[in-house]
Amino acid sequence: MATLSIKDQIVQEVDALASQQQEQLLQYAKRLNKTVLGTPGEVLLTHIDIFQFEPSAVDEMMKAIDGECGKIDWEGWQ
Repeated sequence: MATLSIKDQIVQEVDALASQQQEQLLQYAKRLNKTVLGTPGEVLLTHIDIFQFEPSAVDEMMKAIDGECGKIDWEGWQ
């Protein structure tokens, strides 16, 4: 059995989405295509409205990042 390429897997998933979901995915892909890998968090925070996070969710994420920063979960990356 041949393994599908990532692109083919994405196409299969997109085909299963409703039209509105496909439009949302397209808009996200366009934004993603404009981002540079390694963008500092401070830069991302200036565009937080794009991600549509609730303020409480952002606070929770920041606490998790601060609490876990510098720790390595060797078992979690398998």
